[in-house]
Amino acid sequence: LVSVWGPISPPLLLYAVGFVGIPFVRAARVRRKNRTIQARNAIRNRWASALSSPRGERLRRKLSAVRSLRPRRKVVQEQDIGYKSSSGVHQFLEKDSASLSDFDRRLAKLDDQVSE
Repeated sequence: LVSVWGPISPPLLLYAVGFVGIPFVRAARVRRKNRTIQARNAIRNRWASALSSPRGERLRRKLSAVRSLRPRRKVVQEQDIGYKSSSGVHQFLEKDSASLSDFDRRLAKLDDQVSE
């Protein structure tokens, strides 16, 4: 019986340690993550109670004043898009080939001036 179990006992031992160890490590990580989430939620709750209290009126006024200073979000329209990944690069190059060849020409001209 020992001769049969002897060669496979190290892999079985490794499997058993992993079977018990992996959930243990995962549970420890989840507990640590939950503690940070609970601390963050406690801070949010304190701020919410400060805002809802009668003394929070000054803070609410400050927040509303700051809201007017924040930058507005820009909604990207179809005409704002320069390149779409759904269309191939070749279509982009065909459309802008005139400007690209003009750029290449000016770059070569500058290169000639620098090398002289």
